[in-house]
Amino acid sequence: MECMDSMKSAIKLEQLGEPMSEGTVEEHRIDLCRCLYKLHFQLLLLLESYVKLLSLLTVRVQQMHIVDLSQDITSVKNEVIRAVEDTESDRLSPSEQPDVSSLSQQEAETILLELVNTRKWGKAIRHLHCYRAMFPGSIFGNSEEDDIDVILGIFAKHLCENRTGYFMMSQEEHDIANICRQLMDISLQLSSVLHNLEHSQQERSHDSSFRRSEC
Repeated sequence: MECMDSMKSAIKLEQLGEPMSEGTVEEHRIDLCRCLYKLHFQLLLLLESYVKLLSLLTVRVQQMHIVDLSQDITSVKNEVIRAVEDTESDRLSPSEQPDVSSLSQQEAETILLELVNTRKWGKAIRHLHCYRAMFPGSIFGNSEEDDIDVILGIFAKHLCENRTGYFMMSQEEHDIANICRQLMDISLQLSSVLHNLEHSQQERSHDSSFRRSEC
């Protein structure tokens, strides 16, 4: 944040016509790049730790003979994603929205649960949008929550209700591992760019010092 604030201050002074040495502005920019690179690298480390944790958890689940429902939830997730894509245009068509004005919250929740349990994803998503506006904060979630996560949460709860010894993971481990590899490639590119910027700054600083000594 300090790097960002320093950069904003330098740009603002430059826009106001205040005399600013080129070296000072460039130094602020490089400092900001350093901070962004460190933040990116920390995110990479966090995701790598998360992948290791998931791997250990998966092994432990197999050792304890717990029923892994990850494939089931992944299959359902793909169906819900397609349903979300199919119902996006419905938001622009009020006539397609169900009339729920006469329903109580309990009745609305019961209908939504029935739609999810019978895997009528399109209707469930349309009802979710209407109920969310009427009863925010309940099982319908709020406007900031992703439709897919809300539907999957309801389905997963129903799937494991009154049962024990079940495990499920909606995000496949290899997908997260691929993201980590992509972030690693980006991290290496950022490191190279940052190194070139620092090298260029050192050369300019050296040239400037050399010219001053000649004078």
